Amino acid sequence: MKQVTVHTYRQDTYYPRVVRAVATILARSDVVAPVDVLLEMGNLTPQNYEAWYRGHVPSLERVFAGSLSKANRILRLIGFHVHDLDMVPRRTVYYQPMVLVSSKPTYYISILQTKFSHREGHEA
Repeated sequence: MKQVTVHTYRQDTYYPRVVRAVATILARSDVVAPVDVLLEMGNLTPQNYEAWYRGHVPSLERVFAGSLSKANRILRLIGFHVHDLDMVPRRTVYYQPMVLVSSKPTYYISILQTKFSHREGHEA
């Protein structure tokens, strides 16, 4: 697995796609959710997202188009990019039990349950 760090993330091959996806989302909304970025990038289809959201598939990684290491890289890149945009995390509370990933790495669960928005009084 290619390691994504604070020093290397801008050189990652997925970084430009993450930047474009986040920009597209911010053009229509003030909030960026990692799942929305995955949808915008095409790594998650709307049908697969709905199936996961409604509990028809056991975990999000089952319907993600790509490997778990690819998902990890993209989620880390999202975190670094929204930090660069001075966005702040807002925890999402799910009112129904959903399995985000079956292998349960803490980082996946943490970032997938987070939405990012600009600080109060800060415009993009």
